[in-house]
Amino acid sequence: MYRFTTLIVGGIETLRCENRKNGTFIEIFPGLGGTIHRIGLKDPKGEGVLNILTCDSHKEILENPWFRGRFLFPFNDRIPGGLYSFEGRQYCLPINEPETGDAIHGSIYNKPVQNLKTEIVTGMKNGTGKSEFSAVIRWDIEGGPGEGYPFKPVLSVKLLFSGDSLTLSFTVRNRGETPLPFSLGWHPYFNLTPADARGGGVDHLMLSIPAGRYIEVDRKLLPTGKLFPLAGGEYDFSHSRRIGRGALDLGFSMLDGDVILSDGERRLVVRQGKKSFPYLQAFIPPGRGSIALEPVSAGTNAFNRPNLGLNTLKPGSEWSGWFSVGLYSSRV
Repeated sequence: MYRFTTLIVGGIETLRCENRKNGTFIEIFPGLGGTIHRIGLKDPKGEGVLNILTCDSHKEILENPWFRGRFLFPFNDRIPGGLYSFEGRQYCLPINEPETGDAIHGSIYNKPVQNLKTEIVTGMKNGTGKSEFSAVIRWDIEGGPGEGYPFKPVLSVKLLFSGDSLTLSFTVRNRGETPLPFSLGWHPYFNLTPADARGGGVDHLMLSIPAGRYIEVDRKLLPTGKLFPLAGGEYDFSHSRRIGRGALDLGFSMLDGDVILSDGERRLVVRQGKKSFPYLQAFIPPGRGSIALEPVSAGTNAFNRPNLGLNTLKPGSEWSGWFSVGLYSSRV
């Protein structure tokens, strides 16, 4: 039912997994940290397959202007000046955003994965009692040591792909001899409009984010370390409402429930393990053609503000977490 093939997209070797029965697919870049380039899921409108990601053009893949589909590790989002301290020592990460002088989005986004494996598995489909086939893609990648980060984490990733959803599971292991700090995230940009009609942007879409608080930021969009209640404010998406024209670049402290993006007929659902991924970063880029809904294990700059979810792993210990994305009908 599933077929794995290797092709070249924009000069980059690409692993494509396709369901030959219904045409659903996923494409990743093994040489770029396992970047997820495209996800084609069954369109609940009955119109074939819908690519739910706004992806890089061929020219942009290596330029990486927006970190589309990238995995963020061993830190997510921004560390100002690349500077942080851990257990009494100061460190300085390489600056990869020269215009701000900051280190952003970790170090694995342009590294090749290791131990890449694919397989087909069978299991029970939820609520039906019927078996279904799914495709699995696994890989490992080292998050260090490197400049400004002398630690030795290994990130293991497992993608479980079916016709209407993708579940991503992660394990981080400390193979070093000292404790290490880390955070982890994914940077997808979503849109529910078919690719041949993507001039409308996301302003008309309905958004629901089950969060109780947001992370306050300063003028440079860096967290102050304070979290404030959302209820009734301009960023309160606890009840589904139209995105509208407002700017959005904010971290949310999540409650139980799913993040839902809807156009009235389709419902894109982001579900995250709240213990492992207790935050969501939401961002609408210039042009407003997509919305990034990023499951993250910690808030921005958690390396300097550990209360925002910084994880610390002792030597030989492990951390695990998961999140998923699915596409369903809004008509229930």
